Amino acid sequence: MDRNLLYGMFVALFAVLDPIGNLPIFVDYTGSMRRGVQVATSVLISGVVFIGLTVFLLIGQGVLHFFGISLPAFQIAGGIVLLIMGLKMITGKTRSSEIKERAEKKNFRTGLFSAFDEAGAHLKDIIVPVGIPLFVGPGSLSTVVLYSAKSDGSIEMTFAMIGIILLLSIITCVILSTSMVVSRVLGIHGLEVATRILGLLIAAIGVQFFLNGLAAVTTIFDAGKLVS
Repeated sequence: MDRNLLYGMFVALFAVLDPIGNLPIFVDYTGSMRRGVQVATSVLISGVVFIGLTVFLLIGQGVLHFFGISLPAFQIAGGIVLLIMGLKMITGKTRSSEIKERAEKKNFRTGLFSAFDEAGAHLKDIIVPVGIPLFVGPGSLSTVVLYSAKSDGSIEMTFAMIGIILLLSIITCVILSTSMVVSRVLGIHGLEVATRILGLLIAAIGVQFFLNGLAAVTTIFDAGKLVS
């Protein structure tokens, strides 16, 4: 088992999911909820992250094959997407303002029997954009597909990658469920610094994917190998 590959996937996917940088957005949508409902909403959103990324990990390459998209092309496109995301985070252009412009304020139901029932009622209103595409979006989907391609169809590696997605989903759940505490500890400036650092990592990962895609293309069209 390639531990370096798994470690790289963990770091890359954590940077792309950016649960710390997305805390202000989550707080903005759940700040008026009761504490128990906030925690339940964190669990449900993390479940969406795990299911969405796992499904794409398993079928992503099949989808590319169905549409006739080569892996190098997807690497280059995914690298560009990650690079743009990273640059936005570095320059301080977060997705919260974009989301607020698209999202409408809605009245949530009250008087439900449990925190999870109430969270479920809220979830249909915040699954887009908080769950999708904030967490399960082009960057995270591109990352899981690209790392899945590197596993060479190994069942052991596939299960290990699913384990990484599960671990990151749990970490995301913990961070979101303690959003108020973390926000107070880090403060606005602390969250901005963390977001910019993660943005730099995402930009570097995007450039690496882009270069890997170009390297694969130049290898495919190597004149010497075509002749042989």
